[in-house]
Amino acid sequence: MSQFIDFAELQEGQYVKIAGKFFPDTGFLAVEIVVEPVQGDDKIEAVLQKVDLQRNRIQVLNQELSLETVGWIQNTDNESEKTAMLSPGTLVKIKGRYDEKQGFIPEKMKLKETLEFNIEELQGRVLWVDREKRRLVVNGIPIVANGKTILLRA
Repeated sequence: MSQFIDFAELQEGQYVKIAGKFFPDTGFLAVEIVVEPVQGDDKIEAVLQKVDLQRNRIQVLNQELSLETVGWIQNTDNESEKTAMLSPGTLVKIKGRYDEKQGFIPEKMKLKETLEFNIEELQGRVLWVDREKRRLVVNGIPIVANGKTILLRA
């Protein structure tokens, strides 16, 4: 059973799941932050902002990621069909790992159904916390929590 917690209880190194909405100008606003008891995979689920197939790179949540290490989790084996589906506005789920020097390194990517309104999600370790400003960083992505953000311990 989940229990409510205070933002002050968040610690660097904790594994969290965060749901929210990304705004290109102001950043990622957390709607819900859940501290998980066990660490899982690092994940990003978000809408593509930019796609550069010549450089084999994408941009999500203002982060530029390389596709060179990605294995697809997709219904089709046709490479041209998969790359044709990669365009700004497409919702993707990316599993990977965060490295302090290289940033988020994608390992698997899946195209998701893009809806009229999409909630972005992050899963990973808390890398940095500012309790006074209610800010944190997960997977290299700055996150803001406000007075309406729900904080839970799973």
